[in-house]
Amino acid sequence: MTYFLYFVTLVSNFLVSLRKKPNLVVLLFTLGIILLLWVGITEGPDIANYHMHFVASEARVLRYAFYQFLYNYPIYFFRELGFSFYQYRFFVTIFAWLLILYSLKLLRTNIHLVLFAYFIVEFFMEGIQIRNFLALPFLLLGVVFLVKQCFLWRVWFLLAVGLAASIHSSYWVYIVLVFVPSLVDAKDRTICLVGLGALFFISFFFLFRNQLSWFSNFLISFDETRGLHYTQKTTHLGVLIPMFLQMFAILIVNFVRLELIKYRNSGNKDLSLPIRTVSIILWIDILSSYFISLCILELTFYRLIRNLLLVNWIAIGIGSNYFKKNVIFNILIMGYLCAWFIAEFIIWNDWHYIIPHFFNGNLYL
Repeated sequence: MTYFLYFVTLVSNFLVSLRKKPNLVVLLFTLGIILLLWVGITEGPDIANYHMHFVASEARVLRYAFYQFLYNYPIYFFRELGFSFYQYRFFVTIFAWLLILYSLKLLRTNIHLVLFAYFIVEFFMEGIQIRNFLALPFLLLGVVFLVKQCFLWRVWFLLAVGLAASIHSSYWVYIVLVFVPSLVDAKDRTICLVGLGALFFISFFFLFRNQLSWFSNFLISFDETRGLHYTQKTTHLGVLIPMFLQMFAILIVNFVRLELIKYRNSGNKDLSLPIRTVSIILWIDILSSYFISLCILELTFYRLIRNLLLVNWIAIGIGSNYFKKNVIFNILIMGYLCAWFIAEFIIWNDWHYIIPHFFNGNLYL
């Protein structure tokens, strides 16, 4: 039954993505399946750790409350009300997904294409990495502020990143994205300098990785619920894989940007907003290339790149609103999906430690 529901959700979102307007029934059905498969999972890496943290003593729960208060205080609050771990996860998951869907609506992307892509890769990883997922909606809301540039948008963006970091401290690194809007109209020289800077950082971390091991241990020490069994798989290719994925992201997002410009120049309606949105996402990817250097110290930091997958699918979804039948565009989409699936579930992690847990032994089925 769980396999059937998953594939019905996947196919439904794909079919509706071919239309121009979102379907409320499919959206509600998708949200229901997410709740069913996420809240009902009882085994798998990280899940036991999160459950133990929830039922732990008050002193243990509040130990990290000072710098991760938006994660630990809700746990304390739900426990005081007598909620179970699964009931707690039900409510926080609903809140997080409503915030995600609201942000997707504001950014005018193809919501169903984003959900279709999400269900293939991120659905499984975010379903077990609860804290990382709960921080993601606030980062996405920060991207909305970067695009809309409303009154005091810098303050709102920093607040959104701060809230995300109060759930998962690694999200502090995204503060650098506050400079993105000022770089959108940058000249080629600036783009080259930023690219060279990223290469310098990667080279520096590679050459001095042994001396910087203390930095890696410092960052990992904040992640007290990280699983031990599924993230230790290493690869001889090392940093080349996240580097390839990031270059692929820059390639496909830039392709969308150039196609939108071409579409506008051919006499179509004003596309200034979608072009600017995609341009901002392109610069988010360019600046995020600096995070790849951390993968040299600890491969687990590829999460910093994966957290932006949803943002990249927003750009791709915007492109699909205007040129769904573009052959190159569709090939790039399939290639990007396959590359991430292979990296996530074959090279970095063992898929059989993760995916089957969502379908076998569900608490409600």
